[in-house]
Amino acid sequence: MTGQTTVEHKGIAAVLKDSVVRVPTHQRPYSWQTEQVEELLDDLRRAQSANEHHFLGTLVLHGKEESLELAVLDGQQRLAVTAIILACIADRLAPHHAERAAQIRSDYLWSTDIETGHLTPHLSLSADDEPFFRQMLQNENPLPTRTRTSASNKPGLLSSTGSPSTRTAMTPLAGSPSWPPISATRLAS
Repeated sequence: MTGQTTVEHKGIAAVLKDSVVRVPTHQRPYSWQTEQVEELLDDLRRAQSANEHHFLGTLVLHGKEESLELAVLDGQQRLAVTAIILACIADRLAPHHAERAAQIRSDYLWSTDIETGHLTPHLSLSADDEPFFRQMLQNENPLPTRTRTSASNKPGLLSSTGSPSTRTAMTPLAGSPSWPPISATRLAS
């Protein structure tokens, strides 16, 4: 039936696990700064300490019922940060729990095409954000440095450094739409 809206109560990890999620070209680029990421990490830490669930907010996704592919209408920032957090967790686990780390990556971050062997991300961002986002998730070290231009044409430096256990993206220019710091070391504290 066309025009029907379905509401599901589903965790963000389940969305990443069960779907292929794409950010449409008309959506704004990734824009969370350090403050928003740290607030989310603090909220998650508090919920974990209290052994409670944490409501990350509503995601608005659009797709055909018979398709696993969904378009993100609202929630790309939370989805992107969650995917990066999961990649950091997998990186932390890898040295001592390689199978569990591989399971996290295959369940939530990547699917492997059986015929071609190519990796397909469970979440894809806009064309401007996708190359860096993929490298963040693929555990490529060292992470690249690149320059971006914001919507207001102000240059923004997007850089990152670190080993897989300290993967970090830095945002040196306030107000530039670039990736905020996220590190597996911070997640463990």
